[in-house]
Amino acid sequence: MKKLYRILAGLLVGGYFLISVVTLPRYGVNWDEVNHSTRGQAYIYFFLTGKKQYDQSLFAQGNRYSLYQIPGYDFNHQIKKEGGHPPLSDILSSLFNYIFYQKLEWLGDIEAYHLYGVVLTGVFAGFIYLWVEGIYGGFPGLVSLLALLTYPLFYGESHFNVQKDIPEAAYLTMCALVFYTAFIRKSTRLMILTGILAGLALGTKLNVLFLVPVVILWVLLLGIRKSINLFKLKLFLIPVIAFVIYYISWPWLWLDPIGNITKSLGYYQMMGIVSEPALPTSYYILGLNTYAIQWVLYTTPLITLFLSCAGIWWVIRHGGKEKSKTGFYILLLFIVPVVRVSFPLTSIYGGVRQIMEYIPPLAILAGIGAKFLTDKFKKYGFFPQVLIIILFVPITAKMISMHPNESIYFNPIIGGLKGAAERNIPGWGNSLGSTYRQGLRWLNANAEEKSKLSTIFELRSNIPPIDIRSDFDFQNRYRSGIYRDGEYVIGVTHNGTQESSYYRKYLDRFLDPVYEVRVEGVAILKVWKNDLAHTKKEYMIPDKVISNVVVTPRGRSLLIDLGAVYQLTQLNLFFSPNECSMEEGGRIDGSREGSQWANIYPDIFGNFGSRFAPYDEPGNLQYPFAADEVRYIRITHYPLRSCLMTTPVKASARGYGPLNPSTE
Repeated sequence: MKKLYRILAGLLVGGYFLISVVTLPRYGVNWDEVNHSTRGQAYIYFFLTGKKQYDQSLFAQGNRYSLYQIPGYDFNHQIKKEGGHPPLSDILSSLFNYIFYQKLEWLGDIEAYHLYGVVLTGVFAGFIYLWVEGIYGGFPGLVSLLALLTYPLFYGESHFNVQKDIPEAAYLTMCALVFYTAFIRKSTRLMILTGILAGLALGTKLNVLFLVPVVILWVLLLGIRKSINLFKLKLFLIPVIAFVIYYISWPWLWLDPIGNITKSLGYYQMMGIVSEPALPTSYYILGLNTYAIQWVLYTTPLITLFLSCAGIWWVIRHGGKEKSKTGFYILLLFIVPVVRVSFPLTSIYGGVRQIMEYIPPLAILAGIGAKFLTDKFKKYGFFPQVLIIILFVPITAKMISMHPNESIYFNPIIGGLKGAAERNIPGWGNSLGSTYRQGLRWLNANAEEKSKLSTIFELRSNIPPIDIRSDFDFQNRYRSGIYRDGEYVIGVTHNGTQESSYYRKYLDRFLDPVYEVRVEGVAILKVWKNDLAHTKKEYMIPDKVISNVVVTPRGRSLLIDLGAVYQLTQLNLFFSPNECSMEEGGRIDGSREGSQWANIYPDIFGNFGSRFAPYDEPGNLQYPFAADEVRYIRITHYPLRSCLMTTPVKASARGYGPLNPSTE
């Protein structure tokens, strides 16, 4: 049977690799790719040639170089803007690009970077099977492998999130499991390998540092005598080797090792600690942040969730009888990443990709649970094993139906992606921008020649120019709003994509999209054409001037009364700009009845994402509105010498309506 399980495991890993390579062109880049890949290319060029500037001959006509090898964005440029994540996986993914795109010409530019994640995941998946097989047997190893490769977040992001979270999860887990084996076998060679894997993890992200509490808790479970034996295994090799790899792979550290390591740690502290709760209050229980716990519950496939719960139950009930406390070690590997982001004022956002290292131990716990259940029903022969394997078919079919958007999966407990969207789970649908490529393919096939194109709010660098038809005029200044200049607009529409901004509200309310990427009936990306032909019927008629707008000072605010409820499209304020201040900030709130207020503009001088300017000329403030249904507008301006508070202000407005007649 061991041979059969190995054959099945080999087929699974091989199938993953072949399918992933073939489908790589269907996945786009992630939002951070331009930063990671330009840095990786600058550093790999330095390591290969010793040069801190690109040779201009590299960019000669006919040469094959990457989109992210950019003149001026070389080693000298990168070294000046460092201070975030370590660059090792940036460098390794760029090395894959150098080999498979620039030299061998086997893959496209973007796909060659992403091959790094696919190869690493394939190797890691095989490692997981062999490790679990060695401890618990072939069937638990096979189930662990199935649980890992059918985990939608892990599978999906292994194709595009290849410079941070996926490699960190792989290197960190392999480091932890090799350390376990080194300790049990008292192997110096494996301890050296542990140090190498720790260095690869540390050179990618600093999450690997949280293995320290896992190891401490585990050796304490083993007992004092075995804990003392730990120091006989040349434990010092691990941090020494890890630091050497970390240091050599990050040239920025060479300039000022202590100072720059301190700056990097400060970056992680800034990103990981907040001064006040950042999520809705419903996610906090007794001060603890339940966001990550809920995400694990709602995004784990049901079969994996069931089997891993069975595995956790077995570890708690029987794990103490294991001589090496293996089950408790795996349980700690799962719990610690989740717990560390559950403390008060710790930060996590956009789902649980930042702690993706919880997924492999969860998969192993599923394997342990499968062994526990099949042992309990062994009188039925192989039927329980076959049944468990069959129960992975539904999640496999679901992932096929979602392809290439597997990473945004939610399970039936929350009602799938649609249920998560309806409950507005923070981060639902977040694809890190990978979905742009699907919308761009539609545009490339259907848009008129020389079309104008912009994004909703995103940067142009989020979309690789090689993915866009060459005749497009892609500029984010083409955001004409209600002027309807005929530009195409592309943008992601999942949670956290500036849903309350003027331009997003304008697109959603005024226009019918020409294309949508939908998963389970939920749009996660849309393409609009901002012209009259695609304007919704109720907004095809021009808006009109709203007469008799009344402006009344109210303490530190101005109250503007339109006389009735309108769908407001524009507001102009006129005042004398002399001897007063227009600095600092303010806000604009709206209300239908004057008692319940909703914020419309949190910053009265912010970027409205349209051709409107916050003020076009001295003495005139001009604001666009996306058919917001209001009668009253309250404008608060903070400076003591505010022009809006110290000079007479008049107002004019435009909109649709009135929706109800004035009762005054």
